[in-house]
Amino acid sequence: MTRARYTQVSLDSTPYYHCICRCVLRAFLCGKDRYSGQNYEHRRQWVVDRLAALAEVFAIDLCAYAVMSNHYHLVLRINQQKALDLTDQEVAERWMQLFSGPLIVKRWIKGQTEEGESLKALDMIGQWRERLHVEGTGRAILDDKRGSIPRKSMKILDRLGIDEKAWLSHMRSRKQRQPVAVGALARVREYVQQTGRKWVAGQSLAGW
Repeated sequence: MTRARYTQVSLDSTPYYHCICRCVLRAFLCGKDRYSGQNYEHRRQWVVDRLAALAEVFAIDLCAYAVMSNHYHLVLRINQQKALDLTDQEVAERWMQLFSGPLIVKRWIKGQTEEGESLKALDMIGQWRERLHVEGTGRAILDDKRGSIPRKSMKILDRLGIDEKAWLSHMRSRKQRQPVAVGALARVREYVQQTGRKWVAGQSLAGW
């Protein structure tokens, strides 16, 4: 069941989120489809290029990604302070790199609006600012790819203070529901309260 964003994201608990998008009905995102014989490998670069473009617009740091044959993984950090530091004009210009934007905002950018129109334009921009928690440094976990994470760099789990064994235990394939939040038990329970949930899967696995 689809959940509203405010029930899944709690910046008071953590700015880091692991996002997964998966194809259905045996559809292939990239690579060779063994059922049809078609090769969709060219799409992999499309995904990488799109991630890079979005990272230039939004205030979300792209910490790591992995593009697989029928799904992809993103590790994101919501950079709230960066979004708050943007001027109203910067927010509007970033937003309209992806969307056409209403005429009233375009006129506001050019200084062609009256006071009432300006207030309306600023109200729209304020809503965009909340959605623009973006901007970032994309990194591929591949040595031969541009932007790869150096081997000498600290592992991302170490930087986040997450025990590797506990993380693998959380993410191991199993029949029961995948955990929504991972981390220390106290932090998981804090996340539950912040997002208005009564319970989340995975609390029994929080061993650190």
